[in-house]
Amino acid sequence: MKKIFNLFAGAILLVGIASCQKVETEDISTSPVAPELFAHNDILMTSNTMDEDVNFSWKEYRNLPEGLQYTLYATYGGATVALAQTYDTRYKTDKTTFQALLYNAFSNLPENNTFSMTFYVSVTSDGVVYESNEVTINIYANGDAIAPVITTLYDELVLDPSTPTEEITIIEWTAARLVYGEEISYNVYVAVNVEGSTEIVKYQIAEGISGNSLTITIDELNEAIVAAGGAEAEASEVTFYVEAVCSSQSITTESDSITITTYVSTFPDTMYLPGSYQGWDPAKASTLSQSTVSKGLYEGFVNLTTEDGSDCQFKFSPNPEWKDDFGGVVTVDQSAGGYNYATGSVGVSDNIVVPSGFYFISLNKKLNTVTLIQVNTLSMIGSSVGDFGWGSDVDMVYDAETQTFVVESTEMKEGEFKLRFNHDWTYSMGGTVDAVSYTTGDNIAFSKDAATYKVVLDVSSCPFTFKFINTDYPENIYIPGGHNGWSFSTMIAGDGEGHYEGFATLGSEFKFTPEASWDNDWGGTNTDGTITLVEKDKNITCDGGYYKIYVDLTELTSTITKIETVGIIGAFADNNWASDFVSLTYDSNSDSWKASSIEIPKNTQWKFRMNEAWAINLGGELADLTQDGGNIVESDGGIYDVELFLSTTPYRAVLTKVGNLDFEYAENITIAGDYSGNNWSADEDAKLFSTGSGVYQGAITMYNATYGFKVVHQGAWMGSSAQDGLEYTLDSSGDNMTIDNGTYWWTVDLAKNKATAIAIEAVSLSGSFNNWGDTEMTFDSDNLVYTLTQDLSAGDKIKVKFNNGWDYNLGGDTSALTMGGGDIAVTDAGTYTITLNLCKTATLTLSK
Repeated sequence: MKKIFNLFAGAILLVGIASCQKVETEDISTSPVAPELFAHNDILMTSNTMDEDVNFSWKEYRNLPEGLQYTLYATYGGATVALAQTYDTRYKTDKTTFQALLYNAFSNLPENNTFSMTFYVSVTSDGVVYESNEVTINIYANGDAIAPVITTLYDELVLDPSTPTEEITIIEWTAARLVYGEEISYNVYVAVNVEGSTEIVKYQIAEGISGNSLTITIDELNEAIVAAGGAEAEASEVTFYVEAVCSSQSITTESDSITITTYVSTFPDTMYLPGSYQGWDPAKASTLSQSTVSKGLYEGFVNLTTEDGSDCQFKFSPNPEWKDDFGGVVTVDQSAGGYNYATGSVGVSDNIVVPSGFYFISLNKKLNTVTLIQVNTLSMIGSSVGDFGWGSDVDMVYDAETQTFVVESTEMKEGEFKLRFNHDWTYSMGGTVDAVSYTTGDNIAFSKDAATYKVVLDVSSCPFTFKFINTDYPENIYIPGGHNGWSFSTMIAGDGEGHYEGFATLGSEFKFTPEASWDNDWGGTNTDGTITLVEKDKNITCDGGYYKIYVDLTELTSTITKIETVGIIGAFADNNWASDFVSLTYDSNSDSWKASSIEIPKNTQWKFRMNEAWAINLGGELADLTQDGGNIVESDGGIYDVELFLSTTPYRAVLTKVGNLDFEYAENITIAGDYSGNNWSADEDAKLFSTGSGVYQGAITMYNATYGFKVVHQGAWMGSSAQDGLEYTLDSSGDNMTIDNGTYWWTVDLAKNKATAIAIEAVSLSGSFNNWGDTEMTFDSDNLVYTLTQDLSAGDKIKVKFNNGWDYNLGGDTSALTMGGGDIAVTDAGTYTITLNLCKTATLTLSK
């Protein structure tokens, strides 16, 4: 009972407290109270928000007569204008109406920009105006895209080849505004201004820049201008283009022109060294090869020893003849170690003169500098080789015939090393095992297992490359068995890492041995072609026949695959990689596979394949065929005898031409790629049609390619081995071709292996309806088609013209328009929507 009483008493106390609470004066005031305008979010009036509404709301006035009207005011730049009146406590309208209201009320509002305005509401009663609080709102009136504005930081620039890695900031730009809320990045292009030409060839320098400037190295800029068509070592007027990109749209601005003088960036692959050491015969002279990673750099080892021991004089020549040769001036010194070295410049007529001897030569034609080091020894030194320290050298021996330096046997482990000349740190080489150069100072990392290795440094090309052969494994594996009278005449070669592969005929029983003796041998049980090798185990059994054999000594396992068929498969017109084109027959006398009188059309791609499946296939170079190697191409075409040799490595094939093909060009070719919705299809992508003698023409719209495109003729795929502006040299082994977004008129001349594109600036419909004039069609950038709405009469005839002339036109079948095709007849009068699609094979659709 006590508990209930206490609760009741508490309730009385609370009532008492509430009844004594102080009442604020304003709560009972009868004075008028103005409306209160609520805070408002920023207002977006952008291209992707205009379907939304603007909504102002306020707290109603009090202590004034009912039914008064509210007025919404806006203030900007010192001026105040009434925007709307309402009896409600809110004002709502769509953004299009609101935008028009603001710009009609304020003539000085910034267009397509961001600004702030102040708003308030008021009511009037008995001549007295009651105003709300003011609210300042940011308005983003960016309905149209704002392009970046470019500032060029140079009027004239001479690129210096002596500082190729120096970075310069060449242009800056203001931030673009595109679709609100979408992140913007920038792509930068350069184009060379050609006097009298309207064609613009843009070369992309940078992609996906998040900032507002372009910083680039001297060499990258030089390469870009030359790639865009600028002359080497000459001044060019160039224009930069900055493309602002978001996920929904893009916009491009061009800069003022800049005069930029380039330096030479194209060099021959080989440099000949004719001189007194070999009788001044360029064709028989020693050579240096250009580096595959650094343009204009040539490195190699040359024996400049003269017969009588006198000083050697020589020159450089880019040709195996006396053409465009050059010499230089060098200063010769002798090191403390007693070897000679020389440095200097090239590009003059003087003979280069150095003491007789064997030299390493580094020629930088881009900088016109040369270094020569007389080589008494070349050695490896480092934590990964020999004594595993930086205090002792492992000397290498030079083999002039193979152009290699060799260490027959040395201990190696994970670590680093370098190469140095003459046991002296004055001159050394570094890099990676796949790219060794005098110009690289980095230590060379060695990451293979610790073991004894034969080390081979290949200096026949630049940069130099290492090969490490683990001599803990034998060089070959021998296969004695019933097929060879249990002799050691059958063997397969290893890769220096314990893996062996080859082809051979096997009898019903055989074994493996690491040497040509029975001191050690492996046998085992053959389970569906897989064998676990066991020392001195029983003979391995199989069905006798021809096999591909693989042995892995690191795991002591072997796999053997019986070869039932060997065939050729490829892009032949009646095959197109569908099945083996022709079978080869095994000849036991020559231990090779042969086929006679095989027709291989020009530029056809093909491979060798076994058992009519891709598990075992050979491609690449005929003299060095490899598993999964690239497609083989015989560029001439003809009738061939084919012989494939698999008994030794490298696997190789010999083609003997025994006749010519009566070559016929197809009616069309395909421009296959991933542009404009195409999908690398030789059958379904855009086609060009023959105009005779191997020439094909037509127009194609090419946008948004990721990897580019190639030309396909009768199953043969051709890329570009060289590009000059919009002219491409076609080659079966060429790279994918690339081009800027646009519509182009293409001329492909297969007889000359050339493809040329001309930019289409105008697409017109021409016909009897306009007296064969030009009625321009409109490009739909979303659907990549050209459209036109036009009244046509029955009997009208029409065609499509490009660039306002008849040099480039399409007509004929509307489902596959061709160059110079016939007039297209209109059967019924009416208003037509005419659509021209040039993304695939050119089509013209007339919709009434």
